[in-house]
Amino acid sequence: MKTIPTILLAVCAAVILAPAASAQEAQDKTVKVRFRVFGWDDSPSDLNYSYRGKDAGLVILQDNRSVFYDYTGPAAIRFYRLKTGGDGKPIREIAARADLSKAGPWPLILLARNQAKPDQYEARVLRDDLISFPSGTYAFSNFSTTPITGSLGGQIFTLSPGEDKVLKGNARENGTTLFAALVKMEDSRKVPIYTNNWAIQPMKRTRVFIKASPESPSGLVSIRVVESTVFPPENDDTVSKAD
Repeated sequence: MKTIPTILLAVCAAVILAPAASAQEAQDKTVKVRFRVFGWDDSPSDLNYSYRGKDAGLVILQDNRSVFYDYTGPAAIRFYRLKTGGDGKPIREIAARADLSKAGPWPLILLARNQAKPDQYEARVLRDDLISFPSGTYAFSNFSTTPITGSLGGQIFTLSPGEDKVLKGNARENGTTLFAALVKMEDSRKVPIYTNNWAIQPMKRTRVFIKASPESPSGLVSIRVVESTVFPPENDDTVSKAD
């Protein structure tokens, strides 16, 4: 089974990350955003970015969104480690790059370890603002190389490798829960990935990530992150939570 960083590379042409041809455009364009970082398989504690000409440290959480960080600068944002050169001056060693040119006002930047370069990270950018992903909706992202079929409150949908989709759930008869299921096809047989009943929460939104997992019987696993849309977070109940 391929690792997640490899999968990110394999499907990046189908997602929001800009193709190589637009790299110069991203470098030339200036954006003003509030971004958050999601530690895909790691929670690095030594990454920084440049804000108002100064080095700003990041607190990155594994399988959860970080707090908001303000940023104004080139759309091609860089994350780096601070080291000291032989002359005593700081050296900014680039660890990851992300293109924010099409990511909206609140980008969510996923960082995954680069297996080929242990000190580097692959980045994927998702639109995470309340217009693109409003309260009461459910966003699904397929990070695997396998097509996925899902059901949400009786609504059937498909997710191609690398595809992102935002859905409005349909309530069951009791009006308080949604039945959610994810499966993959294997030799004309449905292989379950995830099934559960979700409480309907109009003031919250749910992100679901599907990724490869050698430990799972299906070879895939889902991560569900529920977040209140009361901003900024005021207490533990409004912070993103994953299961």
